[in-house]
Parts: sequence; structure tokens; C-alpha cells
Amino acid sequence: MAMILSNVPNHEKRAGAARKERIVPTAVCILAVILAIPLTMLTKEELGVLNGYLEYDTVALGDGDRVEAAFTPSFNEIRKIRFGLESMGGKGVCEISLWDADTLLYRDALPVQDFEGNLQGKEVKWKLQGGKTYRLDLQMKGITKPVQFYVTKNGETPLTEYGEMTLNDQKMVGQMLSGITYWTMPNSRYMKIFVAATWMGILLAVGSAIGRSGK
Repeated sequence: MAMILSNVPNHEKRAGAARKERIVPTAVCILAVILAIPLTMLTKEELGVLNGYLEYDTVALGDGDRVEAAFTPSFNEIRKIRFGLESMGGKGVCEISLWDADTLLYRDALPVQDFEGNLQGKEVKWKLQGGKTYRLDLQMKGITKPVQFYVTKNGETPLTEYGEMTLNDQKMVGQMLSGITYWTMPNSRYMKIFVAATWMGILLAVGSAIGRSGK
């Protein structure tokens, strides 16, 4: 506002000249508002969801075992995904596949020998459609010793991302313990307002600087 007011002509100038001088700062303000909207939409941050704080049961998975679950992401882009898995010291991989009906979208693998602790993660670049349901598969391949798979206790289903889950086509109760890191616009309304106001301030400052340099 200080920058805008500094461009308002004084009363000693003729009315016609004053009106002309008001056009530029007004146009700069309008342009700043217009440009701030798409710039705000481009601003993103990491947003994580996790059900790993719940009590869980363990299921031993052997070579060839496959866990399938309906998967509905809340946002369009996923940067990291983690699963409740624990190695018993063997070798092999947990193959992660994401399907859209019969179309394979992404496939990654978690080597069992690299497992640390009981939550195994991998950075990914999954670009999906938020709100659309996909199929997520975890399949054990080349497993020499059982892998412990964690499932929420008492059938709790806190994450909206997961739907019906099966083990080798047999229905399971609960959700796989999992963490998902999204790359998305700030979720807070106040943060969106702050970012938009910041961009408007930057754009007004640039516009004011250009206007002064042109005088």
C-alpha cells in the first residue's frame, strides 16, 4: 500500500494529469492480482499421511505371496511411499506395482537385505489423479526367509487412501501400515493466503521499481 500511495499524484497537479498517473499504479495492482493466482497454485510443499502410530498384527510373507489393495490418492503427486515390512535376514525383493485397471503405471523394488527397522520406504515420482482408484500390489520375489508384513489391528482403517485388501486373493481385514508423502499445494487456507499475499508484494515491488526507473 505504501508503494501504491507513493505513486499517487499530489493535488497541485492538474486533474487530467493526475488521472493519467493513476492508470499505471492501478494497472500494476490488477496485474499483480492476476499473476499472483497462478503463482500461488505453483507453490507446493510436502504433506505426509501415516497410519504407523496404530497397533498392528504381523503376517509372514513367503516367496510369491502377493498383497493387493485398492489405492485412492488424495492428491496428484507422490514423492515417497513407505510400508510396514520387516526382514528376517533373508534375501529377495518386495516388488511394488501400481496399476490403473490392467495398465501398469509404475514398478519399483525394495531389496529385502536393505530393510532397516520395520518401515521400509522409497522415493518415487508418481503422478496420478487425486480421487481416482488404482490397484497397489506388493509381491515377494526371490524371498529366502519370511518377511513380516504389518496390518492395522482390530480392522482399523484410518487412511482414506486404502480400500479392500487381499493376500493371495483372500480378503484381509484392516490396512497395511503405510506412510505416503505427497507433493502438493499447501493444505492450510491461511498458508495459501500468505503465499498469495507474498507474491502480490513481490510483483508490486517489481512493478513499482520498473515504473520509477522509467520516469
